[in-house]
Amino acid sequence: MAKKHPRTWWALSFFAVGLAQQPMLCGITLPLYSVHFSSNVAFGILDYVACALCLVGLTIAWMADNQLRDYVMENERRAKERIKLLDIGLWGFSRHPNYFGEQLWWWAFALLGVSAGDWWVLAGPLFNSVVFWQKIRWSRVTLMTAERMLSTWSPDRALLYKAYIRTTSVWIPMPSKTAKS
Repeated sequence: MAKKHPRTWWALSFFAVGLAQQPMLCGITLPLYSVHFSSNVAFGILDYVACALCLVGLTIAWMADNQLRDYVMENERRAKERIKLLDIGLWGFSRHPNYFGEQLWWWAFALLGVSAGDWWVLAGPLFNSVVFWQKIRWSRVTLMTAERMLSTWSPDRALLYKAYIRTTSVWIPMPSKTAKS
C-alpha cells in the first residue's frame, strides 16, 4: 500500500491504522472500568466461566501463533521441499484460529463486566468482532492478501490454498468440509 500510495501513505496509515483503532481499544477495555468501579465484590459463577473462557481463548491464540511460527521456521530450515500450506493443527479447523482465540478472550473478558452488572460493556467486543469479522471476511486487506498469495504462489500451491478456502472455516474452528471441485 505504501508503494501504491506514496504521497498519502502517512495520512492513510495514521487514520486507518492508528486513529481508527483507538475506539476499538477503548471499547474492549470497558470491562476494566466496570469492574474497577463496581460495588459487587462477590466472585460468582459468571466470573468463573469468564476466567475459564479467557484461559481457553489465550491458549487457542498461543497454540495457533506457535503453530504458525513452527511452520515458518520449518520452511526456513528446508532448502527445497517446503511445506506448501499450513493446514494442520488448529489451522486445519480454521484459517484464522489465532484471531478466534483473541476474540474469545475479549468476549470472556467482557463477561467480567457483565458479572459486575454492566451489560453495556458488551458493546466493546461486539464492535471489535464486527470490525474483525469484516477484516477477515470482506475487507480489502484480506482480499489483497489472498490475491497476493494466489498470484505469487506456484500454481499447485495456489490450488491447495483455493481448496483450503473452500473447506476450512474462516474464523471459528470447525471440522473441515469435504472439498468440492
